[in-house]
Amino acid sequence: MRIKPITLRIKQLVAATILLSPVYLQPLLGGTITVTSQTNQTIKGWGVFPAYHRATDWGAGSSIVARPNSLGSTNKINIQNALYTELGVSIVRADLSPSYYKESAPDGLDTYYLGDLVAHLQAAKSKGISEYMLSVWSPPWQFKTPARIEGGFWRLKGDGTNKVDWYDGIGNNAAYEKVSTSLREDRESQFVTFYAKAVKYLTTQGLDAPVAVSLQNEPRWDPPYDGCVYAAPQYTRVAIALRTALNGEGLSSVKIIGPETNDYGDKTWGNPIMWKGWYGLAKNNGVPNPLASAMQGIAVHSYDLTNDSYWNMDYFNEYKTSVERLKIDFPSYDFWATEHSIDYENTLGPIGLTMRATRQLNREIGTLPHNYWFWWQGYSTGDPQGHLQALMSGTDANLVRTPMYHVLSRLWRSAPKGSVVRKVSSDHVGITAAGSVEIDTIALQKADGHVVLLVCNPTNSLQNVSLAGLTGSFAKVYQTTSSENMADKSNLPISGGNGTYAFPAQSIVIFDCMPAVGVTVLNPGFESNAGEWQIYGAASRSSTLKRSGNWAMQINGTSSSSGYQQTITGLQSNKSYTVRVWAAGSAANTMLWMGAYNTGGSDGYKTSNLGTNYTEQSFTFTTGPSATSAVLWGWRGNEPTVAYVDDISVTAN
Repeated sequence: MRIKPITLRIKQLVAATILLSPVYLQPLLGGTITVTSQTNQTIKGWGVFPAYHRATDWGAGSSIVARPNSLGSTNKINIQNALYTELGVSIVRADLSPSYYKESAPDGLDTYYLGDLVAHLQAAKSKGISEYMLSVWSPPWQFKTPARIEGGFWRLKGDGTNKVDWYDGIGNNAAYEKVSTSLREDRESQFVTFYAKAVKYLTTQGLDAPVAVSLQNEPRWDPPYDGCVYAAPQYTRVAIALRTALNGEGLSSVKIIGPETNDYGDKTWGNPIMWKGWYGLAKNNGVPNPLASAMQGIAVHSYDLTNDSYWNMDYFNEYKTSVERLKIDFPSYDFWATEHSIDYENTLGPIGLTMRATRQLNREIGTLPHNYWFWWQGYSTGDPQGHLQALMSGTDANLVRTPMYHVLSRLWRSAPKGSVVRKVSSDHVGITAAGSVEIDTIALQKADGHVVLLVCNPTNSLQNVSLAGLTGSFAKVYQTTSSENMADKSNLPISGGNGTYAFPAQSIVIFDCMPAVGVTVLNPGFESNAGEWQIYGAASRSSTLKRSGNWAMQINGTSSSSGYQQTITGLQSNKSYTVRVWAAGSAANTMLWMGAYNTGGSDGYKTSNLGTNYTEQSFTFTTGPSATSAVLWGWRGNEPTVAYVDDISVTAN
């Protein structure tokens, strides 16, 4: 991606036509979205390029941390908190700038400038984000030909490194030529030595080693900002040399990933990663080639390409086939999507941009095996008109979060690093769970086994949808529409893994399934005799027949009124609860009455006809508008048999 805030990302000329999401004028009632039992990849990192960090050479406004060598730079605390505490990222992406090289220094490092990167990464670590990856936008200009940091520039023909300003129509002027820059072959060794020593230096500044490094950001493109073009043989040669240099600095644990191409392929370059592609990684007679041995993962950029005339979904499908092959050949590889945003001017409004970006995220995670996924930019002072690049803009005192910020923040905090992608199916006409361009739903399984389901309704009408394969007793619901950003809605009740929801037109909804919320029942198994239960009549603690532990409640039938009760507290008002009681009888057809009263709402009641083995009995009650407690009870009258009760629990519905 681009480096300087004032520079717009310029790709090949693209069509201005915007492919809008499908529009359905009438409600499409019915249909089910199902979270299946099939598990896919584990998410190892949600990430972002947080913000620029080059205050020393770009000025105070180009940093969110205070730098003593940059007058006016300040610690932008609100921005830092929004990035590192509230957004939910687990890893950050940073650039190894060409300004960090100093030819006169013994180790080639300009630690004065490198301090900007150190301060930036230390700020993230202070907020609990210690993992990071590094990318290079351009090698130092001293290592390049022509000797400029831009990936490409216009000049008078043959005029060395003298750049001229671009103007519309310059390509039609025979006096000018565009020149691409590349790494000099005779400086390759110096470049990888500089790279490895810079990484080593970071580890001496209270930072962990990076999880991964990339040789070059978008190596097939010559942008008018920091860049460098690699041909396939040179990329292979330098990547292998970088592996050796890192190992020599004791950094063998640092992974090399790549190629970080602009996209999945295009009609000029084709597929970037496989036997038909830009550089080959496939095994030859079962043996990895040297490049594949040097690499530990695949990384690409995944921009909104629906209106790019140089690209179509054939390249996506070929890429998908390629990574599936690589997963077999190299099971230890991780798969990284290290940039995504919508970086074309278009006419979509905020909800349209957010819908498109979210549906593309679903594609990236739901149909490809990405373990790491990064949004391009966390904060910038402003976005170009009609783009969705930075998640936040404005100032530290007046920070503006985009709707996409809220979607990612909710998803990443609900399903953090370590969550596992679950396959989703849908038979709803307007809400898709498969495809290549954009899909509407993904699911992730949290560490506690419960599901987070994200669903987009891209249609222009309300959609009533059945949901299946959910977990727990209820789901917290967060909803984005044109008028709300991940608004906290009423909990969705879940019964037997199923629920139903009415999705507003043009909405994004996240369901965070929660385990049954337990209510404390004191001494639920009657193991102690500390007075938690009020016991009366012919009832008593007994060790004769228990389900667990050493004791249970025994209720003889020798009194006209025998039983137990306990007042439970900490309940929520206007809330439904389920009481579960394990019970057995001394003979078949043993009767037991149980329930809850003083609920302030709808009391619960159950009559059970028990056998001689313990079985679970259950009933529900609902608290009233001001009730926070209820009384649980069990009772028997004159009966010829004995009832046993054990392990009583209460959960919220």
